[in-house]
Amino acid sequence: MKPLLILSLVVPLLSCSPFGVKGSGRNDKPRGAVRSYEYRHSGTMKYPLEFICVERSGSGTLQLLYSGGGAEITVYSLSEEALERIGDLAAEYKLHKLKESYRPRMQILDGYMWHCHIRYEKGGISSGGSNARPPRALKEGIDAINAYLREQIREESIIGHAEHDSRNMRR
Repeated sequence: MKPLLILSLVVPLLSCSPFGVKGSGRNDKPRGAVRSYEYRHSGTMKYPLEFICVERSGSGTLQLLYSGGGAEITVYSLSEEALERIGDLAAEYKLHKLKESYRPRMQILDGYMWHCHIRYEKGGISSGGSNARPPRALKEGIDAINAYLREQIREESIIGHAEHDSRNMRR
């Protein structure tokens, strides 16, 4: 009984540790200015738990799209400096070292998925995972960008709304 109890406590810890995660693929170091950013954290439901996207509108203005669950996306105006700040944070945390994919070494059939994509003038950084995160230093970089973007969300900056169902979510 004791060995089974110890094993049941150790296995979940291993899946959360760097030893329990397998990363594959690589990103080349991108060049130039950041053009767009997208982060998605999803569970086993239709809409993402969190969706953050920085992109240009059809008219060329920079906008932040955000949803914290549910079908509705709120669209905010965003200053041009945001792309530069995203690039600075990506460089500071060396996010080009992210692997393309992270997964646990054991089979897990439910849980969460995440994806992050930073597009540059030349190249990009694309990474994601299913029930697994990158090493702590790289995760902190993604978290820093997301925290910065959440700070930009202001009621007076709302310029519209969209629906997840009407967006092409293939990114």
